[in-house]
Amino acid sequence: MAWNTPGGNKGGQGPEDNRRGPFGSRGGGNGGGWGGLPGPLKDLFDGGILRWVAAAAVLLVLFSSFQLIGEQQRGVVLRFGQFSRILTPGPNFKLPWPIESVTKVNATEIKTFSIQVPVLTRDENIVNVSLNVQYRIDDPQQYLFGTVDANQVLEQSAQSAVREEVGRADLNAVLNNRGPLAVAAEERLQTLLTAFKTGLTVTGLTLQDARPPEEVKPAFDEVNGAQQVKERLINEAQAYAAKVVPEARGQASRARTTAEGYKQAVVSKAEGDGQRFSLLQAQYKDAPEVTRKRLWLETVQQVLSENRKVIGGDGRQLIYVPMTGDTRASTSAPAPVPNPDVVMPSLPGTTAVEASRDPGRPPMRNSIWIAAVVAVLLGLLGSVYVVREDQTAMVLNLGKVVRSDIKPGLHFKLPVVETVRVFDRRFQVLDTAPARYFTAEQKDVSVDFFAIGYISNVGDYFRATGGDPRIANARLAPIITDSLRNQINSRTLQQLVSGDRSELIAEQLKGINEAVAGLGMQMIDLRIKQVDLPTDSQVINDVYERMRAQRKQEAAKLRAEGEEQSLTIRAQADRDSTVLIAEAERDAQRMRGEGDAEAARIYGKAGSADPSFYAFYRSLEAYRGSMTDGNGVIVLDKNDPFLQYLKNDR
Repeated sequence: MAWNTPGGNKGGQGPEDNRRGPFGSRGGGNGGGWGGLPGPLKDLFDGGILRWVAAAAVLLVLFSSFQLIGEQQRGVVLRFGQFSRILTPGPNFKLPWPIESVTKVNATEIKTFSIQVPVLTRDENIVNVSLNVQYRIDDPQQYLFGTVDANQVLEQSAQSAVREEVGRADLNAVLNNRGPLAVAAEERLQTLLTAFKTGLTVTGLTLQDARPPEEVKPAFDEVNGAQQVKERLINEAQAYAAKVVPEARGQASRARTTAEGYKQAVVSKAEGDGQRFSLLQAQYKDAPEVTRKRLWLETVQQVLSENRKVIGGDGRQLIYVPMTGDTRASTSAPAPVPNPDVVMPSLPGTTAVEASRDPGRPPMRNSIWIAAVVAVLLGLLGSVYVVREDQTAMVLNLGKVVRSDIKPGLHFKLPVVETVRVFDRRFQVLDTAPARYFTAEQKDVSVDFFAIGYISNVGDYFRATGGDPRIANARLAPIITDSLRNQINSRTLQQLVSGDRSELIAEQLKGINEAVAGLGMQMIDLRIKQVDLPTDSQVINDVYERMRAQRKQEAAKLRAEGEEQSLTIRAQADRDSTVLIAEAERDAQRMRGEGDAEAARIYGKAGSADPSFYAFYRSLEAYRGSMTDGNGVIVLDKNDPFLQYLKNDR
């Protein structure tokens, strides 16, 4: 057959042509579809690792572009280290890392800071004050990038504000009326936190307690005891007054009521007697003898019926009435009244690449290509650097400063020959140990202060300190200490404690900044945190002795005031009770007199119509009233007219 003829290749293609691919490249061997690339790179693509790298990059972009912020949080976004925006609670999207990064801040939690500090008052007494500060993060950007340690600044500023306000008050005001001091200290503290860019807001400041030092506590306890004695004496006197005055008021009311009753009774009786007499008088006019005889007999009958009778013959009528003693009810005085993380997928190893590597290619050639790629990548990375929002930077070219005070963001430099040094550009706190000074009156005091400043010139700062904060603080502290010493030496202790410290600070800042200009630093504030009396000085012992003497004097004064007020209250109560009773007796006598006068008028009016008959009638009433108690013995003569009808009926 024709197709069996040797050498009969269809189309004239030789064996070499059969190895080409559809796009003109070789289809066989190790070239594959990437035959035009260098060997090492062709090995990477033939092994499939690029696909894994691409997949991982896509996942990284997706995961790092999504950010979930909690309800209590705020997210601070930095783009190449420079502040961009604030993320609110909920899902948020951003540019993937490393373009943008997010720092979460808890912006709603109320935090608490408490401490007890000794304070000198305006009257040069010592008191231990317990303060409590509640605060939260109000500005996340300032909180992160305004001050190196916002919480430390809060603690230092709180002590300074409280000591300054308490130092302007007397000891008694601190012990007994701390509310206004706490309000003023809170306002001053918030002003400082705002000026120092802490991003914090004070929600409350309280001075929970104020106690004297242990060395003078017994003297203060004595004052407390004297205060209790004073209150006890006053309470006892008030209880006495509460008992005596109402009792006197009751007696006065009783006297008036009794007199009023007496008046009404006397007048009513007189009116009744007068009306009765007037009626009898009318009958008497009609039948004088009969009426007179009847009234007389009724009276004799009543008198004799209620007494024992003896009838004799001596012609005399004897009436014996035994006298009975009056009995008075004894009254006793009333008893006194008692008194999420992103996990990157793992990439497969390069085993496939190594397996597909052409074993006939020299290994040295592969290493050169790999080294070249790595060198290019390192060169690119070495040319880029990022300065964060809280940093500033400078660039050194072979050790020489060529650029300084570089702002936050993405920057470029020459690789290898140029290096970058970064520095913190936030406000920083210089807090040194307390130093001892002498005031104008040569009193030994210990003053503790803190200063707030920042790096104003990176080049000068680096040249002066080598970028070491410890060296900077060591050179800055003596400058501030010496400047303060001149001011403290010219002020008295009272001026230092209770005077306007802002004037002292303003005078110092200008000179301090002139002195530290060569350090590349700028101070914005200087705060006296504490003015104390050293424990090894005679001054503090003198203060303790004076405090003890003042407390003893106060205790004696309190006791004397208690006695005085007690006696005053008791005397006033006695006076009020005496006046109440006397006025009531006066009113009672007047009412009795009015009653007697009215009764006499009524009796006089009734009796004036017939004086003779009134005398007879009133005598009979007197007999009834005086001889009807049943205790008398009446002796009658047998010839008495009253007995005439016992002898005969004529």
